[in-house]
Amino acid sequence: MKRFFVLIFCLAFSASAQAQDWSQWRGPNRDGVVATFKSPKNWPEKLKLNWKVTVGTGPSSPVLAGNRVYLLSRQDKQEVISSYDLKSGKQIWRHRYTTATDYSIHESATTYGRSPRATPLVHQDRVFTLGVTGRITCLDAQTGKLLWKKDATDHDSKSYPLFGFAPSPLIFDRSVIIATGGERQGGLTAFDAETGKVKWEWRGEYQTPHDGVGYSSPVLMQNNGATHLVVVIDRGVVGLSPQDGKLLWRFPFSMTDQASVTTPVIHNDQVIISERSRGLMAVRVSKRGTEWEARQVWQNRGFFNYTSSPVAQDGLLFGMSYRNKGQYFCADLMTGQTLWRTEGRQGESAAVLVGRNELFVQTVDGELIMARKSREKFDILKRYKVADSATWAHPVLFDKYLLVKDANSLLLWSLS
Repeated sequence: MKRFFVLIFCLAFSASAQAQDWSQWRGPNRDGVVATFKSPKNWPEKLKLNWKVTVGTGPSSPVLAGNRVYLLSRQDKQEVISSYDLKSGKQIWRHRYTTATDYSIHESATTYGRSPRATPLVHQDRVFTLGVTGRITCLDAQTGKLLWKKDATDHDSKSYPLFGFAPSPLIFDRSVIIATGGERQGGLTAFDAETGKVKWEWRGEYQTPHDGVGYSSPVLMQNNGATHLVVVIDRGVVGLSPQDGKLLWRFPFSMTDQASVTTPVIHNDQVIISERSRGLMAVRVSKRGTEWEARQVWQNRGFFNYTSSPVAQDGLLFGMSYRNKGQYFCADLMTGQTLWRTEGRQGESAAVLVGRNELFVQTVDGELIMARKSREKFDILKRYKVADSATWAHPVLFDKYLLVKDANSLLLWSLS
């Protein structure tokens, strides 16, 4: 009888994991929305730790596909791509390589060190990764076998991005789209997912040293029957054709900071972006005749997303502003109007996720805040300690479980 109940638990755990794949940056749709989280009737006083394993350093987030967890991290002088069993935390395989030694970290990025930033992508039994110095790998998700590899930059010229490669890979059709190039000369390259062959390259609209892809991860947008590849560049935001890399539209502005980090948010025909001097902006993309155009719809200078990406759902935008030393906020998606904001001093950054009824915030100091999804106020339900060290990586939330990557470990928590 005991074996029977263990089997039932394992089958239920397996089914929930397969239904909750979180196989890329910010989830199934790269938007931070948790579609099927199951709220407990009563929130526990403490969360149950299922397992904890040492995995290496870095803010790259774990991803989940089926019953396996995949992670890109740094161990000693090597970057490591590893796979773990979701139920037990046992390592299944790992692939190691030594990173370029001529890459020096910018002084403002010492928090992450030489550790990888970009989150892996799992697609059709393959794992795609981008290392901090530009190593691109494609591995067999089941065995860890290296299928192909590329370099995102010319290492001989030392043309690394100032803060290391950070945009997370994206899949479109049979192409994996990855940030390539150097600081303020960066672009995007589409590789054949099966062979690694280059399909197209985009190196900035004006082909100048100041119009490249920054550190923000690209996203896809459906508009008027067409798919657009939306990416923040050093001087604005652009929409490309994911089929061939052709420029479709642009919305120009100059970045006050050296880095553009926040992932764009797509809401119907609008792109929500953020810049320090301009705050939050909504840009509507429309078609006039045969040409696409992008025009600003609204602006809210009260908020600025730096390293924390906001989440849109049910006509609301939730996020963490960098202003006032960290403020959680909610804005109306149609008008940009501020609905509520916290007083400030909440910290440097936070990972924000939104479920059906809840708002989830993981702070960089290892706290998980559960709040009601409300347009009236930041209504906290519970606070939980989920790590004893810094948690810069985004968590993975599925069913009633939470995957957390802290400074050096990977943890699985039960939320019921």
